[in-house]
Amino acid sequence: MDNVEIKDLKSRLRSKTLGRKKTFKTEILSWEGDDFEIRQPSVAQRSAIMARAMVIDEDGKLERIDTGQLQLWSVVCCTYVPGTNVAVFEDGDAESMSAFPSGDFVDKFSAVAQKLMKVDPEEMEKNLKETAQDYSSTE
Repeated sequence: MDNVEIKDLKSRLRSKTLGRKKTFKTEILSWEGDDFEIRQPSVAQRSAIMARAMVIDEDGKLERIDTGQLQLWSVVCCTYVPGTNVAVFEDGDAESMSAFPSGDFVDKFSAVAQKLMKVDPEEMEKNLKETAQDYSSTE
């Protein structure tokens, strides 16, 4: 390939990735007579949610994922007024949400959000344990 062909290919590949329209998956969830839009987060939003759910040990290593925090922050960050970019919840609402009974709206909303995030807390815990075992066996 010559330089012109490489530049053309690069341009085409970039337009098919970075240049394409960002389309986020959504699900409408009805709760007590009202609709809520649960929206797939961006990569940056998903990273922020995961960072809030990580429990770091005193050595600075990832100890575990706090599934409760993962639930709370996925609801806060992924719930919108349908058809808008208006978030229903604010950061300060996470603490209030933590007092609701299990099986209530937090569980329902977070199940949808985590599905859209492509996050499975049980699989993450399993991978974390396997990684920790691999790490300890090399020391």
